[in-house]
Amino acid sequence: MIHLPNGCKCSELKVSPSNWQTPRASLRKKWYIYYRYYDPEYKETYPKGKLRVIKGMNDAPTLEKRQKLVKALIDLELSELKVLGYNPIIDRHITPISAAHLILPQTPLIHALRSAFLKANFTGRTYTDIKSVLKYVEKAALLAGLDCLLMLAFQQKTTNRQKRMWLPFHLLSGTPGRQLII
Repeated sequence: MIHLPNGCKCSELKVSPSNWQTPRASLRKKWYIYYRYYDPEYKETYPKGKLRVIKGMNDAPTLEKRQKLVKALIDLELSELKVLGYNPIIDRHITPISAAHLILPQTPLIHALRSAFLKANFTGRTYTDIKSVLKYVEKAALLAGLDCLLMLAFQQKTTNRQKRMWLPFHLLSGTPGRQLII
């Protein structure tokens, strides 16, 4: 198994025919590269991983050219997977998550809001509106003494198939046991 960014992994890349590197490899057969890609987020959809097949090397007229082309395609695919975070299941490049961009339970509220805003890549009017709202939320959090509140205080609560964030009400009012739905 090859371990990839974002907790994904893939099997070793294999080529059909299996003797593709030898001088006796047949040009009459159809050649292809294949492997299985495993993403923990899609474990239910693809419990055995998604089979990825790469074709396009069969037009090479000589054995040497076809072998070079296969090696180049394997190197390119591994680079896409390891460096660029390519995910064949969704057919997109997912930027690998760095520790600097994670919002952990120990992250202060204001820092988490700023990080989420910067990661979202808003444009135009949406960017301006959210930036303005964020400025006032930061001021309100400072005035209420919630600027050092950690994300740990927030928990997910599922009700009627909807996920909502809730904050213990006693943090705002001093009354324990009540909740304020945000």
